[in-house]
Amino acid sequence: MNELFFNQSAEDFFGALLLGNGRMGVTVYGGVEEDVYAFNDDTLWSGYPKEYGKDCSEAFERVRKLVAEERILEAEKVMVQEVSGGWSQCYLPAGNLVIRGAYGAVERYRRSLSLETALHTVTFDRVRREAFVSFPDDVACIRYVGCLPTLELTM
Repeated sequence: MNELFFNQSAEDFFGALLLGNGRMGVTVYGGVEEDVYAFNDDTLWSGYPKEYGKDCSEAFERVRKLVAEERILEAEKVMVQEVSGGWSQCYLPAGNLVIRGAYGAVERYRRSLSLETALHTVTFDRVRREAFVSFPDDVACIRYVGCLPTLELTM
């Protein structure tokens, strides 16, 4: 089975595992005492619709040249100003689901993401948590087995 797995929860966004269906996304941290699911959605966006030129070939050539010259910040500026379209500012945070549980010291912690099924799983002691985002049903699902957590929704 192809999977990513870890023996500890994520400390920040860069260690978290991402789930999504092309429209909504969930960042899963896999904490023990505090399990955070950060939701975002493509209907939430910043800024305003912008219209950029349809032919970006000249801008892409400038970007390629700037990157080859290791002028990354300038290349990024060209991409943002001349290539990014009106839908480039989506996927803003929708809110966090925080699930708390009093477990104390845990043993045999494991956090994984199956690359075949896109199922995120956290297991420790006699607790199992699963999460996935369904494309056909357009819903995020979380299942807890073996515990009675407390839920908190923050925006």
